[in-house]
Amino acid sequence: MIGAGGAGKAVAFGLVALGQTESRIADRDLPTAQALAAALVAARPGLVAHAGTPLPRASLTGPNGCLTRSTRPLTPSFCKTPPPRVCK
Repeated sequence: MIGAGGAGKAVAFGLVALGQTESRIADRDLPTAQALAAALVAARPGLVAHAGTPLPRASLTGPNGCLTRSTRPLTPSFCKTPPPRVCK
């Protein structure tokens, strides 16, 4: 799974509750991914959990880094111009 924040953590624990036996967690913040992996293993002994980053860490910083928050709307560049009005 990608993302070890609040929503990612909830999904991960839900999957463990459903019987998942192996988990791969990717997050741009490696300690966050590692902490979630450790918490999952503590919650389900025998679970195999791997933590890492999906891309080289240098590419995940600055203004061109990955968007990690799902709470703010993302407007693609093609949506910045309002569509033509079709109704009067």
